[in-house]
Amino acid sequence: MTLREAIKLGGTSAFLAKTDINAAESFVLENEEIRYALVANCIVNKDWTPGVVVLTNHRVFFCHANQVLAKAVQIPLTGFLQVGQVSGGMLKRVTISSPAITLTVEGSLSPLAHLQQAVLTAIEEAPAQSPVDLPADVVLEKYTLET
Repeated sequence: MTLREAIKLGGTSAFLAKTDINAAESFVLENEEIRYALVANCIVNKDWTPGVVVLTNHRVFFCHANQVLAKAVQIPLTGFLQVGQVSGGMLKRVTISSPAITLTVEGSLSPLAHLQQAVLTAIEEAPAQSPVDLPADVVLEKYTLET
């Protein structure tokens, strides 16, 4: 499944996030399968930003980009400490965390509930996946400006 197809299935709009989506596509590795994705506002270690959350068969990552720089934070599926419950008032949140990073995703109930379930399922299936060499860093950066 492509990233745009996953976002459409996730029930969020790609209209205002084209730069983020294009950048997120560049972070997906050749042998990774996209399982779920959504456009959302996220809090990464207390910093709030809009972007794209992508779940693959090997990791969860959040990507935000501007015209010059794309940044992604990643959590390997084998490195999870916690996948929280969907909570909050009108604006819902779910937290995914590892020892190195805390990612809080904000949005509406249905996409977040689907994200939570998809992450839990992917964690269970992770040991059976073919190995992939994930980047060692938690924070990844790529320059998007072409010279």
